[in-house]
Amino acid sequence: MKKTVSIILAVVLGIIAVTTIVLSLVKINFNSSIDLNFGGVDVYKNGSHLSYYDNESDEAKQIKSYLESGFKENIIASLFQGGLSGKAKAQVVNKTTTSLESDTKNSENVFIKISYNSEQTLKLNGEVYKDEQEKEVKYKEILVKVENSNTLTATNIYFVRYDSTNGSSSSLMSDYYVSTVSHLSGLYGYIADLKAPGYE
Repeated sequence: MKKTVSIILAVVLGIIAVTTIVLSLVKINFNSSIDLNFGGVDVYKNGSHLSYYDNESDEAKQIKSYLESGFKENIIASLFQGGLSGKAKAQVVNKTTTSLESDTKNSENVFIKISYNSEQTLKLNGEVYKDEQEKEVKYKEILVKVENSNTLTATNIYFVRYDSTNGSSSSLMSDYYVSTVSHLSGLYGYIADLKAPGYE
């Protein structure tokens, strides 16, 4: 009897161990809307525009790599960090027009602005998004605030448009954003070390 119990216990523990290993290897992708095949990327830090990097540059390739990994987390870590809760589910937010100009000029913020060579259509989890008026959202640029966090943190992906109605230079605006989660400390650290072109 004791031998049978020991065997059953060993089998149960083995199943738990295998399940734990599998769950720690399988990753969830929280990037539901960023197409990483972009044309280039602008970096904003220390309250100003640092530089633009073409998609063939080493900098853009590194940023793409950090972005890709920063939106992924294994199932176990996601569970403990709230990534499996309803609040972490990606969703499109359509709100009153938001000006992002002042945010990019805040010395405490780090942003990347991704640009595409052609007009894009907003998709969420592979499905074309339509607003309350059944209108598709078109864009050529997106703006992402890069937080220095190695655990899943709320992240907004803004779909950019420009407004020049004030008669001066165009202002960075957004009417829609996707709320999701990410851990972008790797990207944050990489950008922190970037220097402006020509800086020795």
